[in-house]
Amino acid sequence: MKEENKPIIIHRRDAVVTITLNRPEVQNAMSVEMWNELHQGVKDLKDDDSMKVLILRGAGGRSFSSGMDIRKEYETFTSDIAKIGNIIHGCSREMMTIPQVVVCVVEGYCFGGALELMLACDFVLANDLAVFSMPEMKVGIPCMVEAALLVPTVGLLKAKEMCYLGRTYDAVEAERMGLVNEVVKAGELEPRLSQFITEITSMDVKALSVQKEIIYKWLTTDLETAMQYSILAMKQCEGSEAQRTMMKAALRKK
Repeated sequence: MKEENKPIIIHRRDAVVTITLNRPEVQNAMSVEMWNELHQGVKDLKDDDSMKVLILRGAGGRSFSSGMDIRKEYETFTSDIAKIGNIIHGCSREMMTIPQVVVCVVEGYCFGGALELMLACDFVLANDLAVFSMPEMKVGIPCMVEAALLVPTVGLLKAKEMCYLGRTYDAVEAERMGLVNEVVKAGELEPRLSQFITEITSMDVKALSVQKEIIYKWLTTDLETAMQYSILAMKQCEGSEAQRTMMKAALRKK
């Protein structure tokens, strides 16, 4: 299959891998095929020690993704909606547990299942044309799976507003709510992304992966278990060459 016809495109540049959702003719609406390809793509990258950062974005520059392709997957939605939920959750969980930092780049639409996928990433950069929504209730579907991450992200009341009413939020409001880390002008997104990637890759890759493990425990276990886990997890970095080098450099600056 030619690259332009693939549901996702994977591109590597040094230690940075970019996965692009590739259905721009339908605003990168996500078919079951695309979700499965994305899941497998992330899974295949999980043990790639040469990769430091994974970027997730949409093709075409006009939309990250308009969400699940209801038109294409209508039969599944109306007969086996649990299948959709399991597909979204499996892929999103892979994104949350991959050791490398995942940066989501949002241009244009970020709706429904795509917003859930975005929540599973570590950082979100958006341009000022981005819009966000959880519109499922407007087609008779409750928000599910990774939508649970809305509560710790934007707070209980705002999460209820998003899920019950299906409102659409512009980039400024999304940043204010805590849905995205940073909003930049459309023409400035690429240079800002490059700066952001440089900042991430300057950190010790092992320490970053351990920190990601710890944060996942914060989300998925009780408080005491999470804190105890963090103490044990820190030992993975104890006395490493990178740690010694960075601490010595910090001491020299002081």
